[in-house]
Amino acid sequence: MARGDLYAEKKEYSKAIDDYTMSIELKNDDFRAYFRRGEIHAFKNNSQSAIIDFTKSILLKKDFHKAYLSRGIEYLNTDNPKKALEDFDFLINSNNYDTKTYLLRGDSYIKLGEYEKGMNEYDLIIKRNPKNESAYLHRARAQMPPNKSGGNSSLQNAWFDLTKAIEINPNSTEALIGRSYNYMLIKMPQKAIDDLTKIIEIKPDHEIAFMARAELYGNLKQFDKSISDYTKAINLDNANHEAYANRASAYANLNQFKNAIDDCTTAININDQIPYYYHLRGKVLEDIGNKADAQLDFLKEKELLNKVKRNIK
Repeated sequence: MARGDLYAEKKEYSKAIDDYTMSIELKNDDFRAYFRRGEIHAFKNNSQSAIIDFTKSILLKKDFHKAYLSRGIEYLNTDNPKKALEDFDFLINSNNYDTKTYLLRGDSYIKLGEYEKGMNEYDLIIKRNPKNESAYLHRARAQMPPNKSGGNSSLQNAWFDLTKAIEINPNSTEALIGRSYNYMLIKMPQKAIDDLTKIIEIKPDHEIAFMARAELYGNLKQFDKSISDYTKAINLDNANHEAYANRASAYANLNQFKNAIDDCTTAININDQIPYYYHLRGKVLEDIGNKADAQLDFLKEKELLNKVKRNIK
């Protein structure tokens, strides 16, 4: 198992899993090996396998509190808040918890639709420590769509919590991205752009911030700025087909039709199952008088839309 730990430290996860598995085969009551293997599965977003290993670890050692916490997190990740709540309740009732456990229990309540109970968890943490950035972030998230309807009072409360988190930690990209989304919802695009610009200053490779800011620039008809941000997003991930398609739309608005067609084609080459990409290219082809090729794209768009309808049924 020690070698597995070394492999894990070196991020050689497949080798680490192999060693933990061998350790389990040699000693099938080794609760630590199950737990360590579960951690690797969790890190690799293989939540179901992680849950199995954490559960086995708990069966072998009933009071292994780290396994309860880790399993609860994976239950939340697999959209099973009821089981997650059981693990967090166990930890809190057995006095083996920290602030994170209360935050996660609050998240479980919110996912279960028990909004008041979830908010009470966050409120309790903030009352105990008014400078707990995470509690403000979790409470703000609970008041934003889809958890709440997005009414003015909920959005205003979320804005307050996000702003408080930023006051505590001015470099919190999570709080800034949340507040920028809040500003988008209340139709204050320039405020949203300001927050997204701050994120990019803090983290110049923040692809999501570039994508969001590019969309806002496009909505404001500042297409050159929009194209610039989509280009930066593409430079960070050249398989981002959404960025290519959105940049194509901006190019089309500037009558740069060749660039628009090239970007649509690239988007389609990366993902040929998005009806909108064919529609966009078809419209551009139609605008430059190439009606035959435009019709082919519109037919492909219709075919994919019908496929979606059949799958829904």
